[in-house]
Amino acid sequence: MPAYVTIKRNHEFGRVMRQGRSARRRTVMVHSLAKRRQPLTRVGFTVSRKVTTAVARNRLKRLLREAWRSYSAEIAPGSDVVLIASQAAQGENYWRIRHEVGSCLGELGLLPDRGRVPSGS
Repeated sequence: MPAYVTIKRNHEFGRVMRQGRSARRRTVMVHSLAKRRQPLTRVGFTVSRKVTTAVARNRLKRLLREAWRSYSAEIAPGSDVVLIASQAAQGENYWRIRHEVGSCLGELGLLPDRGRVPSGS
């Protein structure tokens, strides 16, 4: 069994982006749609066409896939997730992209709290 199942069809990407929730950081945007009857989490990766060359787009997709792999074990099954790299991600290193993907996933409630203390107390 693969480490994750990918979303490949355009209408599936569109459904997640239209009906789901989203979180945005400087370099990435994450869309999530809960699917109650789905026993696994599916993920799709895309990069803005504003990233100039195919080489740069493919590099960013590789970085997104690796960032997803680092968090995928913590995510409960039953969602469709789309990760989008923006033009600002061009030239960023893996650690920055990984941090921003994790931040977005946490904001969407896909990652456990990890014992964080609420601010303001």
